Amino acid sequence: MFKKDLIANYLGQAWTALLMIGMVPFYIKYLGIESYGLIGVFGVLQIWFSLLDMGMTPTLNREMAILKANPSNLKDARNLLRSFEYIFLGISFFVFIIIFLSSDWISKKWLNSNGLSIKEVSQSLVLMGGIICLRFYESIYKSSLIGLKKQVLFNFVNFFLVNIRWIGAAGVLIWISPTIKAFFLWQIFVSVITFITLLKTTYISLPSSLEEGRFSTQILKKTGKFTSAMSILSVLTIILTQVDKILLSKLLSLTDYGYYTMSALIASSLSLLAGPIITTIYPVLCELYAKNDLEHLKDRFHKFAQLITVSMGSLAFLLIFFCDKILLIWSQDIVIVNHCLILVRLLTIGNLLNGLMWIPYQTQLAYGQTGLSIKINSISVLVIIPAIFIIAPIYGAIGVAYIWILLNTGYILISAQFIFNNILHEEKRAWYLNDLCIPLTTAILVIGTSYLLEPEGRNQLFQFFWILITFLTSLTVCSLSSSKIRPTLLYLVKAYINKK
Repeated sequence: MFKKDLIANYLGQAWTALLMIGMVPFYIKYLGIESYGLIGVFGVLQIWFSLLDMGMTPTLNREMAILKANPSNLKDARNLLRSFEYIFLGISFFVFIIIFLSSDWISKKWLNSNGLSIKEVSQSLVLMGGIICLRFYESIYKSSLIGLKKQVLFNFVNFFLVNIRWIGAAGVLIWISPTIKAFFLWQIFVSVITFITLLKTTYISLPSSLEEGRFSTQILKKTGKFTSAMSILSVLTIILTQVDKILLSKLLSLTDYGYYTMSALIASSLSLLAGPIITTIYPVLCELYAKNDLEHLKDRFHKFAQLITVSMGSLAFLLIFFCDKILLIWSQDIVIVNHCLILVRLLTIGNLLNGLMWIPYQTQLAYGQTGLSIKINSISVLVIIPAIFIIAPIYGAIGVAYIWILLNTGYILISAQFIFNNILHEEKRAWYLNDLCIPLTTAILVIGTSYLLEPEGRNQLFQFFWILITFLTSLTVCSLSSSKIRPTLLYLVKAYINKK
């Protein structure tokens, strides 16, 4: 089941990311870069309003995972789900009212639009509010299904919904109306379908019970400590990762903000490979900790830390070395390459460093320890916000990208020391050496050598296959250099040969 969940998450999340990234040049063609900048604003608003989650979806994920280890908690799990449904309903209504009332002010006073009218921007913001509310509510059922380890089912359902959302949007722009308003109207329609589908799927997946869930202040109090801590962590994390986007949406024109959004999206493709691992491993870590099975927990920790380093490292160095060629093959637009090249490289480095900390962070949450992360992120916020206020007006997006790199370097070199003092203290040296240094060094050597040996003057088809082969070679060699991945890889190869 564990391997099936991982494969399902890879296929599901990979396809989602590929659609989102692959459709960007198409959207820019039909909507223009300024309207795409407005889509970037939508993404930022969605993330900031997710602060109102207040740690509830991580709590729901964790409690559903514990339910798998202890089925007697079924009543509490059902009550927790129903309680959060009522709370999210009130929050969603509040979010929509806030966005509706502030839409005119944001369109006139905050966003710098040249080609779009104030009315178009304001209407788009109202539509964004509806989508944000529906997606906010969806997160309850997504977290429940992942915690219940129904990840194969979730990804099967999500595959069809994602295709409807993004490919359907392309059809709307081609055959109905190539406007930003039409784009957001389609997103609302798909969000309604998604909400209903995930709701029904979640309740079907819960173990059967004669007793329906109900709103329970008792279960809210029981999980309140972890929920409150996760709420604080969510606030701090979003400030750290999104404050740059809020400030730049004010400082930059919508056109320049569109290029920044595009660069951030490409750099975030690292999560294409690492995201499914995190989605799969967190419920497992929670279950192993609940069972006090620390030996298996340590093994899973190192195996998936190495898997993240191998996958993210290979893709990150590919983007860094071959960035100009990848951007041109993807966009077929030299203007986009010139605007995004440096930003993509810098943001990729920062995202790689950030991703390397995901497994220690998730393990700490599985232990139920949140205090240290709150302290670390609080200090980081006190540093990064003044830094962005000073740097952004002078150096713009490039300066902010350097701040992102410095912040995550601090996490790797300093914050990790404190995390390993709290959990898995004896595993720190192995994490730095085996889980990080060896796979990363191997990736640099493989991809750097390929970059130096690439023949000049070849067409884009040749470049595409050269880059693809380089990436696959890096994945293979890095996997063989990783102590926890190598045995599994060799076993699979032997099993395949024996079948032959």
